[in-house]
Amino acid sequence: MEFITWEHPMVTESMEMVFSMDVGTTAIAALQLKSIPAGTVIVEFFFAIQCSAPKKLQINRFLPPAPIRLLLDSRGKDLSKVVPHEQLNKLTKHMRKSNRLAILKQIRRELEKMIDIAQSQATSLSQPLMAEAERQVNITIGGELDRLSELKKLNGTIRDEEIHFIENRKTEALKHIANASAELQAIRVLINL
Repeated sequence: MEFITWEHPMVTESMEMVFSMDVGTTAIAALQLKSIPAGTVIVEFFFAIQCSAPKKLQINRFLPPAPIRLLLDSRGKDLSKVVPHEQLNKLTKHMRKSNRLAILKQIRRELEKMIDIAQSQATSLSQPLMAEAERQVNITIGGELDRLSELKKLNGTIRDEEIHFIENRKTEALKHIANASAELQAIRVLINL
């Protein structure tokens, strides 16, 4: 046990297994706000940009796993700027299990529409993050490529294989970032009583 670090494959794979489980990713709670009509459904979504790239590319340097939070009402309006997550936590109340299942059956279609709306909004919100990641790849790896190309003019020991390796790494990183997508990580359904 003394030789296991946070980077050990057993530790990283165990953490990945825990994070990828569906347990604990959904919740339903009640709100009691007089300013909102009773029966109003508000859903809080958490998305993360998933980029399946080999670890050797170190894509997390350019595209860190930042969460995207959306708080949608039944019309699809985003309220996440109006009601922060911490304030929403203070407003929620526990709901009995028997009530939860009955309510979920009634609002299933509405909830599915809201999930589709949230997915499209999260995709559009992830575009600037992905564009910034591509810019960082061009600055970092592109700068390294330019430096190596200029150095080759002065130093004949720089091989073409080294330059091609950096070019391939840049191309591969840009390709994986372009294929990244916003994936739904967690959802919380809130019903005003």
